Amino acid sequence: MITVSLNEADFEYDIHSLVKAFYPKEDVKVFADSEKIAELEEQISKCATDFIKLNELMQEKEKTEAELSDKMERWVYLNDLAEKIEAQKRENNNENI
Repeated sequence: MITVSLNEADFEYDIHSLVKAFYPKEDVKVFADSEKIAELEEQISKCATDFIKLNELMQEKEKTEAELSDKMERWVYLNDLAEKIEAQKRENNNENI
């Protein structure tokens, strides 16, 4: 199973389709991490007076945001790659005509 985590739910279908195109036999699960970040932010606001807990939550939030950034960069790369592959396929089909 391939699991993809997104920072916004708007791209779930596109990402699912893109990953499925590269790995047609794999199960693909796409979900948004924005919910996790929102939950962390809520916990942070509740722990404003508990410095130790607040520090732990801030570190977890920063880690989650960094992971999201990495995942979005990977998505952009894969999307560009998919577009290049499709363009090459179209070019090859035009040459065969």
